[in-house]
Amino acid sequence: MRSFARVLLVFGLAAVGLFFFRGSPREVTLVYRVPASARELDVDIRRGDATLRRTEFRFPGGPAGPVRHEVRLPDGEYTLGLRLLSEGAAPRVLSQAIAVSEEGTIVVSLPGAP
Repeated sequence: MRSFARVLLVFGLAAVGLFFFRGSPREVTLVYRVPASARELDVDIRRGDATLRRTEFRFPGGPAGPVRHEVRLPDGEYTLGLRLLSEGAAPRVLSQAIAVSEEGTIVVSLPGAP
């Protein structure tokens, strides 16, 4: 009976550890592919109604390729609120859903991007 209690304790501790590990933030790199005419990109990372991160990118001479944005996010579903300003065009407001379940890179292609 004692060995069963020890096994149960070990499994219980492992389950609690897994629960806390999955709730800890992960290193995620968001890569935005923007059109060559882009001059500004504003990004809001939202979960539900709350904005968790806000970032602004400026490209006075145009972007020099994909834009990298490194963040730490816990597992879950997020919405990227994107505002893109391009030379000679009206601002575009876009929305993109993403899911975080592991560390890594998520590529977000914006309209007109190569």
